Amino acid sequence: MSKLTRFIIGMVVVVLVVAGIWFYVARQDNSDSETIKIGALYAQTGAAAKYGQISIQGVNDAVEYFKTKNPETKVELIVEDSQGDAKEATIAATKLATVDRVNFSVVGTSAVSAAVAPIADQYKKIFISDAALFGLTEGKKYIFQNFMPDFNKIPLQINANSSWKKVAIIYINDDLGNVWSKGVKASIDSSRSVELFSFEKGATDFKTDALKLKNYNPDVVVFVGYGPALNQVFADLELNKINKPYLTYLACTLPGVLTDKKFSLEGQYSYEFPVIKDGEVKNWMVAKNRDLNSFYTIAFENTLLVLEVAKESGNNVERGLEILKNKQQEGVFGTIDFRGKNYTNIDLVPTMIRGGKCVPLVNE
Repeated sequence: MSKLTRFIIGMVVVVLVVAGIWFYVARQDNSDSETIKIGALYAQTGAAAKYGQISIQGVNDAVEYFKTKNPETKVELIVEDSQGDAKEATIAATKLATVDRVNFSVVGTSAVSAAVAPIADQYKKIFISDAALFGLTEGKKYIFQNFMPDFNKIPLQINANSSWKKVAIIYINDDLGNVWSKGVKASIDSSRSVELFSFEKGATDFKTDALKLKNYNPDVVVFVGYGPALNQVFADLELNKINKPYLTYLACTLPGVLTDKKFSLEGQYSYEFPVIKDGEVKNWMVAKNRDLNSFYTIAFENTLLVLEVAKESGNNVERGLEILKNKQQEGVFGTIDFRGKNYTNIDLVPTMIRGGKCVPLVNE
């Protein structure tokens, strides 16, 4: 065999090997493009576990629903436990970003989201939060807030009622409660008297503060909070026979509030999220007999959002940013529009609790 022949054969072998490697890599890249990896960071243990587990149900259902619409796309979901704690959330978010290499994640609650926001920017990973904390996304690039409830109708209702001269605001002592209680107070007409009363997340007794509130003798009581401790607040107020109008927050869609036998909110006001506008999604949820509370539905919408953006962007973070910042998305509750900002606002709907259900108030 001549040297020329051996050279030609060698070159053919090299070309075949290179072609084989290129074909393998191309197939791997194509396979990766058909697989979406997302993360979910919610409390699965600790005091907030009940609500985190409901949120994860929404996450899992959104993944299932997405698969019915995109059968060709594989989804890998990685769930991390925040324990409802800022420090644990930071560790978990760092793991999602560096070890699991997840580019798109959903995260729940204000304190956890506030801890995660710097991690999102540090590692350039997109997180979409359900936090109601005002200012969470300020100066941040990679964390988005969908959707932040707007409490501004509460002071408007108070200001419109001339008989409500003395106002008590009961708020949960966390980022959500501290920010919004002060915001509501600042928007109440200065001619009114306003007193603030806080409760802790783990509170099992509100009797002392209930007595103080009774002595204050307000004309109306505003609530900014959630969780089992809020139920205890309601129970202790009823125990002290504080029979005043209540302006509550998500009483009808926070798990276990209206079904708690220790108190009754019949005839009271509650500011609720709007109804689900996507009829197909709602019918799918109802068919699965889901409790359409706020934790479940918002986690569902945010997960569906990250799945759609991850798919459209080809799992690319920077393309995902461009999509979120420049393109409206269709969500469960209507159009999601981050253009010009990293958060969306939603007007809470004033309702009255009648027959154990929240009935929207129309011109009342």
